[in-house]
Order: sequence, then structure tokens, then C-alpha cells
Amino acid sequence: MVKRLVCLVATSAACASPVPLDVKIVDPCNKPVLASLGLLGYEARGTDLGAGLSAFTVEGDKAFADVPIPLVSDFQLVVLGYEGDRPKALPDAAGVSARYDLTSASDPVTITVPIAPFNDFYKPTNLAAPTMCTALSRARHGATATWVPSIGKVVIIGGESIVDGSKLYPRTVEAFDPKTGMFETIYEFKRQEGGERAYHTATLISGDRILIAGGEFSDGSMAASIRTVVLLDVHDASAVAVEAVPPTGFLTDERAGHTAVKLANGEVAFMGGRKLVPQSSNPMDQQFQGTIEVFSPDTKFMYRPNGAPALEQARYGHSATVLGTGKDVMVVGGYNENGPLRSIEVVHLEGKMGMNRVTNTGTTTGVGPIYHAAAVDEAGRVMLSGGYGSIADADPSNVPITIPKNPSNAVELWQFNDATATLSRVCTDSMSVARGRHASAMSGDLAVFVGGHDADGTTLATGEFATYRPTGTCFVTRPTIKTMNDQRARFSLVELGSGELLAVGGYRWLPTEPVYTSISGAELFSPRRKP
Repeated sequence: MVKRLVCLVATSAACASPVPLDVKIVDPCNKPVLASLGLLGYEARGTDLGAGLSAFTVEGDKAFADVPIPLVSDFQLVVLGYEGDRPKALPDAAGVSARYDLTSASDPVTITVPIAPFNDFYKPTNLAAPTMCTALSRARHGATATWVPSIGKVVIIGGESIVDGSKLYPRTVEAFDPKTGMFETIYEFKRQEGGERAYHTATLISGDRILIAGGEFSDGSMAASIRTVVLLDVHDASAVAVEAVPPTGFLTDERAGHTAVKLANGEVAFMGGRKLVPQSSNPMDQQFQGTIEVFSPDTKFMYRPNGAPALEQARYGHSATVLGTGKDVMVVGGYNENGPLRSIEVVHLEGKMGMNRVTNTGTTTGVGPIYHAAAVDEAGRVMLSGGYGSIADADPSNVPITIPKNPSNAVELWQFNDATATLSRVCTDSMSVARGRHASAMSGDLAVFVGGHDADGTTLATGEFATYRPTGTCFVTRPTIKTMNDQRARFSLVELGSGELLAVGGYRWLPTEPVYTSISGAELFSPRRKP
């Protein structure tokens, strides 16, 4: 805790009556940051604040400097950390406080600011007890994590837990609150509500309603895929409710491991996946789905677009990304009963009566078609990475544990031309580590790759990042590897409103272990940026 009397004034006039402001800067629970910083900068933010409300302190005097702070209802304090003794374009660490209402402040005000290193991983921290790391209450993989801006929280739904070799499906819905660093249970599905599922999709619609669709569930025998849909209303995290969806709003086809994308008109399109065949655990024996279904939030009705209600190829283990038009979806890779699919389809969706498809627009080269990762940048370009080239590597069967091996380390960046309805590969490169069943994200000009399985199937406790460019070789320099606290694959990666990335849940496996283990841990990655 550092203290300094500062002026809290209604305008930029001279200080009339100083009010004690205690600023507590909090290191991540597992990574000291303050000790490595030589200079701290402070910025005050809030409605109608003028420019220039900032100050710097130097090594040995990291106390909060005198900054005039107007009495606003949405005050935030930003702390910028620099490893050297002078500021530069982008800091090395930063933190932003929660919002404070200072309009009636008279007693001492305590403001907590969590500071974090840029371009590195760290664990979520209980801001009220900064030595305590936080995690999910239930370990799970194959879950979904959705950022809900209206409540400022990440909502984690479903998934599968491995306990003593048995599969369990958590009914608890948990939320991560960046303002406190805490995970909290905000809802528990009743059995009849259908919340127990894994490898489903969760899509934010209408601001604070989450559409949960498909997935798989097991009652202790063989797993079965699901066609039901659930609407979860989370506008009040203390009073979460399930909103009724009629059977006409359910998926027509059972599907798990499918993809869901939100279109520009607010509707949600579902593509691919598979219907599990209970009699067989062989991946090739399952029923692969190629149909496209669209859910309308306004009518709670599920429909198949006229004209071409299916992909040209049924796909599972694929990716689907909405392009910059908001109406075109880039569907890449996967596999079906005929083997791996390197082809790329672009599907155009524009209302129930209007759909056409652009096919054979390209093929992946080094990127594995199965269980690769896809991320879109601010310009609408799609970066593909990693993945597996064969079903035997991606989904080995008839063995005690199905651990994928031999992933690719390739990276490709693709761009869609709306005028000509064509795709082009604009650059290629490679990650430092081959990865499959991993996750990726694009943040500004930074590409980030997290977790997954490596060549022998071991789950990775690393992530890497690199500055990219859309020409020639994708990366300006070779990707930098950073270590996480947990190994993880089949986890959720979601961007917070602050620009930070949250990796949550997943499973880990080592070659010495007979089964894989679900994990409850989480990691935050903070891309270098001006917060």
C-alpha cells in the first residue's frame, strides 16, 4: 500500500480540501512485477476529465504522486510501469482500477490497481488478498467461455470433468470478474434444463443472453450428441435465469463439436459437427454433419437457409470464422468419413431467403486441417495455425487413451475480397512449437498461440506471440515463447474488455499418465498496449 494526500476537486481549480487517497498496487499472485519497474506513471480517467491528468514517480518513490482528481462518478486510475527510468511509447506493465464513484467522497478512499506484465502469462489474483490465486470451482474441459460486456464478466458454461476416470458434466455456471479477480458460481442448471453438456457452442446475443446449442452428454454409458438449445439470461449475475425456447428453436440435427458464428443481422449460424454413434468409439464410424442451421433470436426459430442449406463437405474438427462483411463465413478443414479435408468454403448467409456459396476458394498447405486454430484480426483477415494432417494423429482410436500426436507448426494468413468473392493466402510462417487442439488470438499487430498438444501428445504449458504483417513471411521476428503455470489443451480462450486474454480450464496429459486430467486453473495474457 502506498499513500499520498491528493486533492479531490470538482474542477481543475486549486485544491480546497484534500482527501486522503490510498492507492494499493497489486502484483499478480504468482509473478512479482513492481520490483522490476523503475518508473511508474499514473493517469486519471473519468467522464469529462481534461487532458494532462497524469504524473510519474521514480525508483525509490513509487508512491502515488499529486494528481488533481475531479469528483466524478466513474473515476478510474491507470498505472503504467516502465522497466527503465523514463517513459516510452508502450509501457512494460500496466493496470486499470475498477470504477469508483467519488462524487460524495469525504472520508479516505482506497483504490486497488492490479498491475500485470505485458506479453506474459500470469494467474488471476484475488485483489482483496493478493497472495491468493483464483481458479474455477469445477475443473472442466470442452467448456465455453463468453465475455459479456454488459456485466463485465466472463461466463463459463458446461464442459466435461474427469474424476477417477469417470466423466462428469458440471451443471454449475461460473463467472470471472476482472474487477475482483474472482471466479463465482452464478447459476446451477436444473437437470431438466439441459445445461449438462460439453463440446457445445455458446454465443452472446441481444447484449446479455447466451445461446447454448448442441454438444454431447453421457449418463454413465456411451456419450450421445444433443440437439437442444438453451437461452441463458445473465443481465443480472445475481439472478441468472433460463429463458424458454420452443422445440422449433432446437437444432434439427444432433451435433457436437460443431461451430457457431454470429452474423451481422444478429442471427446465429451453426455448421458441421457430428452425431455420435453409441456402438462405436472409432472416429470414422460417427455420423458427420454438413447441414447449416440458423437461429433467429427475435422469433426463437431455427431454420435452414433456402438455396443451399448445407456445406459441400460434412466437417468435424474444423473452424468457422465470420469475415469482415458480417455475412460471409470462412469454413476451414476438419474431417469426415472420407478422411481429412484441406478445402476451404466461404458461405454467404443473408436471411432465410438469400444464401449462396463460394466454393473451392483455396486449400490449406502446411496447416493441419483437423483441430487447428483460427483467429481474425481487425482487418478481417484470418490466421490459421497448427492442427493435424491425419485422423490417426488427430483422433487415434482403439487405444486406452486417445491423445493426438504430430501436430503442425505452420501458420497461414488469409484474406477475403468481398467484391470478387475470392480468398487469397497473403503470408505463411511457422510457430516456434508445433501445436494442435490449441487456441489463438489476434491483438492489434500481435498474434498469440496458447497451449495444445506437442509432437508426442504431451499437453503444453507454453504460449507464444509474434508481431505479424500481411505479406511474405507473416512474422516480423520469430515468436517468443512464454511459460504458463498449467499445461492445457481443449480449453477456452476469450478476450476481456481490457484487451487481456483469459485461458480457462482444459485438460493436461503426460506420457506417464494413464488418463488425462481436467484442470480448474486459469491464465491471463496481457498483450503490450496502451490500456
